[in-house]
Amino acid sequence: MSSASDILLKWVVPVCGNTTAILLSLSPLPTVLQLRKTGKLGTNNPLPYAFVYANALVWVVYGLLKKDYWVCIPNMIGVLLGQFYVHTAYGLANSRQKLQMDLVAIGSSFVVYLLATIVFLGMPYETGQLAMGILTIVIQVLYYGSPLSTLVEVVRTRNSVHFLLPLALMGLINGGFWTVYGFFVVAKADLFIWLPNVVGTTFAAIQMLCRLFFPAHPITGGAVDLEKAQSPRNSTVRPQSPRSSTIRAGPQSPRSSTARAGFSAA
Repeated sequence: MSSASDILLKWVVPVCGNTTAILLSLSPLPTVLQLRKTGKLGTNNPLPYAFVYANALVWVVYGLLKKDYWVCIPNMIGVLLGQFYVHTAYGLANSRQKLQMDLVAIGSSFVVYLLATIVFLGMPYETGQLAMGILTIVIQVLYYGSPLSTLVEVVRTRNSVHFLLPLALMGLINGGFWTVYGFFVVAKADLFIWLPNVVGTTFAAIQMLCRLFFPAHPITGGAVDLEKAQSPRNSTVRPQSPRSSTIRAGPQSPRSSTARAGFSAA
């Protein structure tokens, strides 16, 4: 009969890791649906959406090479969600953001497919696992670190609105579970699983600390201020009432007419 620790490590940790991995992939969904509704990117950083796709894709291939279904299953869902996020945000991004998303999504796809093709065509599995493992570290570190691309702006403005709280929270929890899985559950501690998740947990903790010390508050744009300025209450030009008008209609009294006529003649 399995001990409680065996059940914890072989079933509870992997199941929790799979659950949090799926929730991590789902965490941007409400924001992305709002983007589709409003048609505006606003202050959202679209780069993490490309990394959701790239990170999930590299883990699917690594899981296949390792024959580890615990790694494959949640990341298959992540690939689909990542494609949806990229498709939505790409049409709303500016040219610089589009270039960044192209480099991440297309570049990672090319490298992953190239390595997978070479492995399946004859490269020894051990070599393929090593190459894909190195790629997982690079992609996952960039994935967890991509929200920090706005860290300087967050510190400068003391506003953490650029950091999505659900994404940071789920990244912290997910990284913790997968660190335990990679270090204790796998037969031989898998450096390519636990190391990037240790880094990812650290990056997620930085985002959570920023949310704590630099509370998020909306950035009011010029359009909003202009709309307030043009509202009837704030308008500087108001319709004049008949009593306050300097030009009144109606017949003038003889006295005032004479005075005005005399003034004109003078």
